[in-house]
Amino acid sequence: MLSQAWHKHRNGDDLNPLEQQICSVLNAHPEYHSYFESIITLSETDTDNPYLHISLHIALLEQISTNRPNGIAKVYQDMCQEQDPHDVQHLMMQVLCEYVGYCLQQQKDMDEKEYLSFLNQLPQMAPLTT
Repeated sequence: MLSQAWHKHRNGDDLNPLEQQICSVLNAHPEYHSYFESIITLSETDTDNPYLHISLHIALLEQISTNRPNGIAKVYQDMCQEQDPHDVQHLMMQVLCEYVGYCLQQQKDMDEKEYLSFLNQLPQMAPLTT
């Protein structure tokens, strides 16, 4: 899906809303363009997975657009007043990944209120490098 959307974008073809969102995120990540412009497979030594990274952006943007958990859109909007939206997404994606890992380790279901409480702590944190 990611590669198909990117190819359609590069060819000037019409994009559906999800493809537009994918290409918007990909445009912000020129370091990944080569993965989506040709068939490049990830090696076992790759430390960065562009497919995972872009998918996390899309998942987070979906959470923000649906405001689920309730309040996530406000956290994002508030943080974007102080920082670049793309940097804010990276910070929030880090929390998402850490929270999913925590839940897996604890063998517990994700709790939207608990997840949101971790996100609410972000504005007090120093910005991380992305």
